Amino acid sequence: MKRLLFLILAGSLFFSCQDLNSIDPPDEFKVLDRFGTFIDTTFVADSAFFVTDPYINTENSVKLSLGSYRDFNSSFLIRFTRMPSDSGASYDSVFVILRRKHVFGDKDRTLKINVFPLENSWPDSVNVLPEWHNYQPGQPVYSFDVAADDTTEIVIPVPNDVFNTWVEQGADNNGLLFSPSQPQDAFILELNNFYSEKPEDWPKLVYKTILDTLIEHDTTNIGIASTVYDYDFGKSENIFSMAKEKKELIVSSGIAGRILVHFGALNSLPKKSILYKADIQFAIKDEDFFDPGLPNSLDNKDHSNYFYLRIVSSMSEDGSSFEIDSAFAKSSYFSYSLKQDQGIIHFANESDQVRFGKGFVQDFVNERSSSTWFYLQFQNEFQDLSIKRIKSVYENGVQLRVRYYSVESEGF
Repeated sequence: MKRLLFLILAGSLFFSCQDLNSIDPPDEFKVLDRFGTFIDTTFVADSAFFVTDPYINTENSVKLSLGSYRDFNSSFLIRFTRMPSDSGASYDSVFVILRRKHVFGDKDRTLKINVFPLENSWPDSVNVLPEWHNYQPGQPVYSFDVAADDTTEIVIPVPNDVFNTWVEQGADNNGLLFSPSQPQDAFILELNNFYSEKPEDWPKLVYKTILDTLIEHDTTNIGIASTVYDYDFGKSENIFSMAKEKKELIVSSGIAGRILVHFGALNSLPKKSILYKADIQFAIKDEDFFDPGLPNSLDNKDHSNYFYLRIVSSMSEDGSSFEIDSAFAKSSYFSYSLKQDQGIIHFANESDQVRFGKGFVQDFVNERSSSTWFYLQFQNEFQDLSIKRIKSVYENGVQLRVRYYSVESEGF
C-alpha cells in the first residue's frame, strides 16, 4: 500500500544573516587567546519547509485519543487478547472500562461517541493503513455522551453475542471501534492505553462467568489498542495550508509534521576554527490559527515538549525526497534532543550544545561532513495530537548560534 507524503513548502530565503561578535573566551580557550579571537555568531536559516504524514504508527502510545476538535477526528480500535476458555460456560454482564487521562479542546462541550463491533481484523499499526481512515462501520452497539469536565470512569456495556464471538475467536478477535458520531468542534478525550505507567489505569474487560451453579466475576486488562487520526487536507482553510500561506513551519504529532531547515551560512565558518558549542533554535508562535490574538488552541499542553534533531544526509533539488543520516540509528553520540523552553525549542542542556558544536559542526568545518540540512520532529509524535507553530524564516524563526575560536596566527 503506497503511503502518501504531503510536502508543504513553508517558504525559502536565499540569504542568511550573520552577526560576528568578539567576546571573552571561556576558561578552556583563554590559553589560545593570543593566537586569534573567540567568536559568538548567529546564523539565520536561509530555507525551510515542513512535511506531514497522516499514517504514522500509533501502536505503542500510552494514550488513546477519542473525539473531534478543530477539524481533527480521532477514533481508536481495541481488543482484549486474553479470552476465557471454560468449556460449557456462559457469560453475562460484560463491560469495557476506560480511565481518563486528559482533555484537549473545548472543555465546555459534550461529545457523542458510538461503539461498533468490528468484523475485520486489524494490526497494531492500524493507523498506517489508509483504508482504516474515515472508516465507515455498520450499526453501533452502544452510543453515549461524554462531558469534558467529567472525571469518572467510562463504562461500556458489551452485548453477550458480541462477547461470545470474541470467546470463539480467542486472542484474534476483532474487538471494538470507538468513534465520534460525526465531526464536532468539541474536544479530544485522552484515555489510558495498555502502555500507561500504572496497570490499574489500563483498559479493563469485566464479565460474569456462569458454569453450572458457579458464578464468578472475572477481569482482564491484557489487550491491544491503537488510535487512528483523521484530518481533511482537502479543505481550503486547513491549518497546514494556512501555515504555508504565512510561510510558517509546523511540527506536530498524531498527524506528524516534521521540519527541514537549511543553514547555508555554515559554509562561511573559517576552516581554522576550534568549535566550543552550538545551539539551534526554533521560535514558537503561540497564536491560534482561527482566533488571532489568542494562544494556539491546538498546542496540547499534556504532550511532551521534547524533540529529535536529525542530520539530513541528502536532499533532492525540489525537496520532495531526502534521507536522514544513518548514524542516528547506530550511535547515541549523533542523537540530539531538543526541548521547548519558554518560547524557544533548542538543546535541552549546555552539554548537548557542546556535543553538537564539537561534534557535528566541528566535523563540518573539518570537511568530515557536508550536510547543511537539519530535520526536527516530536520525540513522541505517535502519542497524541499536538500542533506547534514555528515562526517563518522571514521572521528569523530558526537560528543557529555558534561559538568558536577563530585561529588567526599561522604559527599555531
